[in-house]
Amino acid sequence: MARPDEIIDALIYQLEASDVVSSDVTYLNEEVDSTGKNADVFLPVIEIQEADVTWLSEFNTDRVDIEFTDDFAEEVYRAEYELILQLDVWVADTSKWSPDEIGEDARRVLYQYESAGLSKTLVDREGNSLPEIWKFSLTDAGRPDDLSGTFSVRKWRQEIEIWAYEEYRAEKDVIQSVKEDVQSFN
Repeated sequence: MARPDEIIDALIYQLEASDVVSSDVTYLNEEVDSTGKNADVFLPVIEIQEADVTWLSEFNTDRVDIEFTDDFAEEVYRAEYELILQLDVWVADTSKWSPDEIGEDARRVLYQYESAGLSKTLVDREGNSLPEIWKFSLTDAGRPDDLSGTFSVRKWRQEIEIWAYEEYRAEKDVIQSVKEDVQSFN
């Protein structure tokens, strides 16, 4: 199953595990909050959060398969969705770090999953692949600096479009035998 939070965690893991992005980067799976629980993180920061999710099925799941064994049948349901993620790089204006360089390093790491590129399967922290992702696209990237609120922080943003599904399985009993001595009611 590939839930949006699992995908975000797998992307963070791939960035952390790479030799491309600096080991000095702090990773967050939620918006930076300078007065909340993230107030004590050190810059540079890479933050990946869900920007939008659109479920493609009106009723959340579609039955896509049924698998039989001797003892039971398993119905397979899928809920497909489009997930838009926002990857933000935050650096202090006067630091040695460049938001453009860290952003491009992150893009280089994530490009291996790009459907129009290498199209590798994303792997999570436990080494499990996420084949439920069937489209991965690095879309808009650039510098959305907002100097009115954060004049000493510079930012680089990458949007990521992912099409994936969550899969659910429901066991059903299989009829083992049928009684054959049927009587007529005449």
